[in-house]
Amino acid sequence: MCLTMWWMVLTLGVVGAAQSSCTGMEDMCSSTVDKLVVTFGSLQPACNARVTVQDAAVKPRINLPSAAQGSRYVLLMVDPDATCWLHFAAVVKKSGSNLVYEKELIGYMGPSPPVGQGAHRYQFLLWAWPGPDVSSMSVNTNMRRGFELNDFKTKNHFGNPTAVFQFKTENY
Repeated sequence: MCLTMWWMVLTLGVVGAAQSSCTGMEDMCSSTVDKLVVTFGSLQPACNARVTVQDAAVKPRINLPSAAQGSRYVLLMVDPDATCWLHFAAVVKKSGSNLVYEKELIGYMGPSPPVGQGAHRYQFLLWAWPGPDVSSMSVNTNMRRGFELNDFKTKNHFGNPTAVFQFKTENY
């Protein structure tokens, strides 16, 4: 495995940090960054729309219309309102009209905000990934709580995301 892949494996996050540096954009939907097209089953919500916990329970299809065929990206889904909870991490590749999951680094965990806490934001962030084959990448699944997004971006030399998307949900 090349050094770049090991670096990605070792730097995906930090378990149980007391203070999170999750700094997803406050209002992703009005930013000038490209927007992902996210589809849960037959539901294709607008950016910042409310989605039920049930609708978002299944891993969504993702598309970035501006992506070139064969291009690779790293995709994260975080809940910045829960001390930066990492819900999903994957390497995706443009194939046909969608981004296909090439390698899941941390399996998809649908949203589940605590009852009575109000709506939580769920943010998808996508960065171009110029790295080599990712078939041997793996990540410890305990790296969900207290995910350090800024550390992840710094250690993997990611700047601003290539594309973003956000939806909101809550448990009643």
